[in-house]
Amino acid sequence: MIESYISAGISAGVTAGVSEGIRLELINTVLAILETPMIKSKDIAKKIEKSIQTVERYIKRLKKINIIEYKGSKKIGGYIITNKFEERIKRVKEKK
Repeated sequence: MIESYISAGISAGVTAGVSEGIRLELINTVLAILETPMIKSKDIAKKIEKSIQTVERYIKRLKKINIIEYKGSKKIGGYIITNKFEERIKRVKEKK
């Protein structure tokens, strides 16, 4: 169920030209961050079974559209969902 809300939120922010496969991997990346706030890119890569370089491309795209952000220092920080995206998910839930 949450996947459909995330999908709608990502679709609202993603620019044209993103394939269905990439969109699904972006959703998987967001789900990994939701499940484990403050997660590092290497741990996301393990969780979704992609290379670190691939995950970093997904992260770059998600950061660009304000879905995730890095919080904290390089050593102990990690990725979290932005407040803006959480609000977007809530709006999508309310419409349904």
